Amino acid sequence: MSETMPVSAPLNPVVGTVERSQKTAPALRGSIKEVIAIVRQSRHAATRQALEAAGIFSYTTFPVLGRSRQRGLRFQSEGKEAMTIKFLPKQYFSIVVHEMQLSAAIAVIIKSNRTGEGVSGDGRIFVVDIDDAVRISTDDRGCEAI
Repeated sequence: MSETMPVSAPLNPVVGTVERSQKTAPALRGSIKEVIAIVRQSRHAATRQALEAAGIFSYTTFPVLGRSRQRGLRFQSEGKEAMTIKFLPKQYFSIVVHEMQLSAAIAVIIKSNRTGEGVSGDGRIFVVDIDDAVRISTDDRGCEAI
């Protein structure tokens, strides 16, 4: 006896042609940067609040696993074999900003994540150049899209 599974309706394809916009360059000039921050998960809420207090409301964040110099954590119990956690839970932030906001974004990430203990694990910040951005709903490009 075979079992039948319900089948979902097929997706409707987009019909027609896509017109390319002939918009001129946006009024706001300058370069676009992506700030990638990988921080302790326990500092997720503090980082979000600090970014928003600095006027940076657009970002993407999600949990990740990773390691750096510390190469995970190692625990030793008496009479037992050492236990190693190779990858630690971290929080990943992707923040796309105009170059004028770059210093502020980096400063608030550092301020909200530095423990002051001088040990590994506070996180990393990477800055990446973005060639272009497009807002899908309006076809705004460049700095206007962010």
